[in-house]
Amino acid sequence: MKQTLEQAADKYTLDTCDSVESFPDLKQGFIAGANWQRNSVWHDASKEPKEGEQIIIYCDDNYANAGFYDSNYKVVDYGEGDVRWDEVQKWAYLSDLLPNEKEVEV
Repeated sequence: MKQTLEQAADKYTLDTCDSVESFPDLKQGFIAGANWQRNSVWHDASKEPKEGEQIIIYCDDNYANAGFYDSNYKVVDYGEGDVRWDEVQKWAYLSDLLPNEKEVEV
């Protein structure tokens, strides 16, 4: 992923300026913005998701899965069982992680 981000930053810089070396702050700004976007969709487990929305969870034991939050039972149901909410470290709405098809360049 880092190599891909570095390549995208180089391309953006070259599309904007005549050389990457001449504008290192532009490249670093692109990378910082991409990292912010990637991390901005994650919520701490102290904030509960909306009922019925599909979410991705990340647990203390490096376990991640997709499922639906059930606020009545404080669990995430992912089809093969449940994960108790107190095991969840952070979560994100699946829709926030998927690309907006209108914004994707082919």
